[in-house]
Amino acid sequence: MKAILVTITGRDTLPVQGVWYRESCKNAAEEAGVKGWIKNLSDGRVQAFFFGEEEQVDAMIGWCMNFHGRATPLELDVEDMDLDHLDSPPQDFVVIH
Repeated sequence: MKAILVTITGRDTLPVQGVWYRESCKNAAEEAGVKGWIKNLSDGRVQAFFFGEEEQVDAMIGWCMNFHGRATPLELDVEDMDLDHLDSPPQDFVVIH
């Protein structure tokens, strides 16, 4: 299993907030069988936690970078998470409001 924290930065003219990025990511994660969450950050970025099989999680990284909605991510910061510090694995994928 693999767990990562991804922070997505958009462009000034094409932000990643307010363009259905989180809901689209939730749909993609559910389709891929990935668990976790996604939320807006106060500085305009979006952050997601992905948990699942390595191939599925890697596919979500690709999805984040290649999202073709009304936002084009400028940068992804991907941080591997230590599974030993994960209290309990997430059971589904949710949008945090």
